[in-house]
Amino acid sequence: MDKQIATFGETLSSIMNSKKTSVTKLCQMMNIKSQTTISRILKDSSSYNKTLEFYADLLRIDPLETNEYDRAMLADALEVNRYGKDMYRARKEMLYFINKKINIRQLTLVKVYGGELPGIKTFADLAVSYKSCASLRICAVNCIYDGVISAFSELLGDNENNGEGAGPVSIEQFIQTETGLYNEVHQFISLLPIISFKNYCCYRGPASNTLTDERADPFNNYVCVMKKSRGGEILTDIITINGDATFSVLKDVPGQAVQDFYGDYFNKMRSRYYPIKKSPEPKPFLDTLVDISRHLLSLEEAWQQISIKPDFCFYSINLEIIKKMCSEEVLNDPHAEQLMDLHTKRYANYCKNGRLHTGIYTRQGIKDFIETGRLTDHLPMLRPFKRKEALDVIRNLIKISERSPLNTIHILKNDIIYNRYQYVLLNSNILNFSDSRTDYEYKNYEYIINSQHMIKVFHEFIITDLIPNHCYTREESLAMLRELIK
Repeated sequence: MDKQIATFGETLSSIMNSKKTSVTKLCQMMNIKSQTTISRILKDSSSYNKTLEFYADLLRIDPLETNEYDRAMLADALEVNRYGKDMYRARKEMLYFINKKINIRQLTLVKVYGGELPGIKTFADLAVSYKSCASLRICAVNCIYDGVISAFSELLGDNENNGEGAGPVSIEQFIQTETGLYNEVHQFISLLPIISFKNYCCYRGPASNTLTDERADPFNNYVCVMKKSRGGEILTDIITINGDATFSVLKDVPGQAVQDFYGDYFNKMRSRYYPIKKSPEPKPFLDTLVDISRHLLSLEEAWQQISIKPDFCFYSINLEIIKKMCSEEVLNDPHAEQLMDLHTKRYANYCKNGRLHTGIYTRQGIKDFIETGRLTDHLPMLRPFKRKEALDVIRNLIKISERSPLNTIHILKNDIIYNRYQYVLLNSNILNFSDSRTDYEYKNYEYIINSQHMIKVFHEFIITDLIPNHCYTREESLAMLRELIK
């Protein structure tokens, strides 16, 4: 039995044991003539509807004198029966798409070979020590641990933000395809904090079954740090990540030959795996913007949409307001006409009757838009919206939603559960996500996930869990917007 996730039968059996209640006794108390009925419930061999009926009777009669904790456990267990353990765990994991992951479990250092690491207690401490290097190439195999990913994220973030004074840092991660929906979802969500960095590359490939297979097993949960010191010395660290949230380090192995050996190994691995993100060829900024807008228009014309953002999408803004915001420099640029034409088509698609568009936003995000005049996908060459313009934008969005019942707006009940990532789900076919800390200058600021299995679960999660349980209704959300613009 899964200690964390239990079926209805497993949960009921546990409660019956704690109450010292037999099947026979429970049948008598619930006036059930056949013990087979309860036996089938305990074995989880009854249909979901039959289990649901039994659950309703159990709550109504309450023969086991259940407390609030018992009832909550039974309600969760009923959902496990409805979806199955793997799907249930995957749906819970989906909450991380909008949830802040506050508690990151750090990995603890247990052993250093070939030297000492004074003051280093965690993997995060070790990553900080690498900032003094002239250059770094880090290769990791699997290592899907919060403590590793967060340390990599800090290392890359500081490097990309420091500019000229920072030594080059690159991180490559080779992950194996997981079996089971929960594992697939967990893997993607775990990598989310790092995937948007320019100098991070992730490669995915099939799992290896034998140690003789020339794939990942010999270095599973290894991190190879190939570094060059400020004095020009070539050194390599080999880190092993243990299953008990600890790690060991073989420190400062000298020599170019060592780096060549490991570098060649990971280069061969790269040829057998495939990258999970694409980095477009560098182009002038406005060329990139035209390409992005044209690509998004083709997706928006083909699929119905669900957006999860702190504030409204730029393409939902009336073109007349955009024209007022354009500087003379932008209007004179040869790209301006193309951008205006693309924006006109995207806005028309957004307003179209019969086109389903669901926007899920936060109260704080909308308030910030009114105060700052900037959206999270604000075009950098445009000035902020004036306060009156921002209020006009909201009035227009309310009007569009009132005119088209399919164009719905929902506001999250709790702003705290929203993180920095933004999502656009196009039907059950494409999940487009971006990191709101980045901007259009990043070139590869957005990524598309096309795992059909995972997208289907994400779509169902939004429809059956996020909107009904974590959002205000359409009417309540529109009322809140009207209140904001009074």
